[in-house]
Amino acid sequence: MGFLNAGAEIVTAREEFDVTFASALARPWYSSRVLPPPDDPVYSEISGAQLFNLGRYAEARVDFEKAYERKPDSPDTVCNLARVYRALGEYRKGTGVLEPFLGLAGAAKYDIYVLAGEAHRKSGDFGSAVAVLDKAISRYGVNASLLNGLGESYLGLGKWPEAMAAFEKSLQLFPDQPEVRKKLDDLKRRK
Repeated sequence: MGFLNAGAEIVTAREEFDVTFASALARPWYSSRVLPPPDDPVYSEISGAQLFNLGRYAEARVDFEKAYERKPDSPDTVCNLARVYRALGEYRKGTGVLEPFLGLAGAAKYDIYVLAGEAHRKSGDFGSAVAVLDKAISRYGVNASLLNGLGESYLGLGKWPEAMAAFEKSLQLFPDQPEVRKKLDDLKRRK
């Protein structure tokens, strides 16, 4: 089988093939972006993100800190820096950059609440974690992630009934959480 155009054979094949009008085929699309100069904070964020994704957290921290020095009021920059601090186990540094965003008149991004709650919890400041996660729930509504963080924070405070309630609600929303189910069962046995 072959395909002719103006008498010249263009395509031949031994198997069946389909021909479609050229207007029905999408044109190839190419995208190219010129990187900003190295002294631009966007460059530091792009480089930091690449290093973070490669697991090179200490190097990513350097780039994210450079971006933060120039854009300390950017929620995205702050989230990136807090994520690298979390990966490095530097939770107090994470809370330090996130806290100013939680006190703003406008609502902070959801990610800022989640990262701040986790940073407080991992640094042992369970009361602050509960306060931040409560704000997130009142602002964004209930979800399993926030409830699990809240449950963990209540466990850290030794408030077992509150932890059980948070875990139970989380399991109602999303039943397929074996680790949460195990924690809840352990708490019920201690009761």
